[in-house]
Amino acid sequence: MKTTLQLPQTHHPSAGFTLIEVLIALLVSAVGLLGVAAMGMHALRSTLHAQFISEATMLAQDLEARCKLDRNHLFAGDPTALPDYQDWLDHVHETLPSQTDPVVQRNTNNCPAGNLRCYQVTLTWTAPATSEGNQSQGGPPTFTFTYPFAVIMPP
Repeated sequence: MKTTLQLPQTHHPSAGFTLIEVLIALLVSAVGLLGVAAMGMHALRSTLHAQFISEATMLAQDLEARCKLDRNHLFAGDPTALPDYQDWLDHVHETLPSQTDPVVQRNTNNCPAGNLRCYQVTLTWTAPATSEGNQSQGGPPTFTFTYPFAVIMPP
């Protein structure tokens, strides 16, 4: 009688990973990492946009303060008649990525009667591209910020 030694055959479902399971795990991880990267880019764009809105608000408030300090030149014309308007304009171009000059105009529609003069500052800028994809989709968006203010004029 011939006896052969046989190893017991045991199959466990968790004996090891197959190549397909490893590739699926890598694919799921890659999709998750791409989602995290996209959220990071969106956060960067949102932060940059919020920074530009804050800068535009401070620039418009700076022009408002200049108008209130120098009412004599303002009485003769609009805020562009101020002696330091060019300095303010240079500061706008240094601070915001704008291709056009700000528009400062008198607002007579919603201005109450009396010795008030109402103005409106409109600042427009183009957001810088944060990726190559921005340029291929028609370029970065253009934003417009409008700030109304009033100056009490001497009687």
